Amino acid sequence: MARAVRIVDVTPLAGKWPNLLNATVAGIPDAQVARVIASHGGREERIAIVFHMPGQSLDRTTVVRAAGAQLKDFHLGYLDCNQGDVARLWVADSSPPELVFLTAAAAAVLKRSWGWDESPSIIVSVGDQSLRFQVQHGGDERSYDVLELTAA
Repeated sequence: MARAVRIVDVTPLAGKWPNLLNATVAGIPDAQVARVIASHGGREERIAIVFHMPGQSLDRTTVVRAAGAQLKDFHLGYLDCNQGDVARLWVADSSPPELVFLTAAAAAVLKRSWGWDESPSIIVSVGDQSLRFQVQHGGDERSYDVLELTAA
């Protein structure tokens, strides 16, 4: 059975500009950090996903550790969308399967919304699994409805 997730982008707005997000986190140069709330089956998780700016190279472990120090109330992931059609996601090895799924759904939203990917479906690879999602706007500019299609 396909799973459905509601993702709300709660990345802070950039001051007086209602259409710009402030994805910066002090001490993490050349990286953006999206903050979302993922809801599924009565469960709600706060997730932060770090991804680097195009053309930049980051030490994943160092950047995730720095983000975690400042965003203690969020589960963390690291996203690389620069490898073709598949978004590559890293999460902590200790993450339970449901949290991995929610983080992958959030990554699909970010590939769509921040990465301007208008593909009919988005593939997210995490560990040894690949998940395929359909992402649609959820009625306002910061909400998305995500449907897991099938294993990719």
